[in-house]
Amino acid sequence: MRYSFYLSAAALGLTLSFPVLATDGISVENGWTRATPPGAVNSATYVTVINAGDESRRIVAAYSNAVKEVQLHTVIDDNGLMKMRQVQEIEVPAGAAVELKSGGLHIMMLGVIEPLREGQSIDLELEFANGERVEFVSPVRKMAAMKDMDHSEMDHSKMKHD
Repeated sequence: MRYSFYLSAAALGLTLSFPVLATDGISVENGWTRATPPGAVNSATYVTVINAGDESRRIVAAYSNAVKEVQLHTVIDDNGLMKMRQVQEIEVPAGAAVELKSGGLHIMMLGVIEPLREGQSIDLELEFANGERVEFVSPVRKMAAMKDMDHSEMDHSKMKHD
């Protein structure tokens, strides 16, 4: 009896700590959020969104209590100058995966409430056009490569979004 209790408790613990939740054919994998250097007020989250369903889905919003505002962004090449732009939605085609990554589509985290330190995790939620929401836990990590775009020094309050 005691052995069964410990196995059940261990299984529950694994379930509760698993960082990815799936709903109606949508799942997220490999999510992580960039740690903020001292004085930085913005960050970004990167994740792969998988649509195993038969219909295309559109991410229309994202939420987190770790920041004041969350936006969906992309990076475009404007005559050789890389520019970040807010987007209204991110399409995830049926039977496909969309990778939100540095230098492309990503989740912009504006107005970090407390510094994001490596080893922490934050809760995020994606909202789809049909009203469905997918929650996931994103570990905080340092940027691995210098080639990745650093959002930490950007003042998004004055950025014009086309």
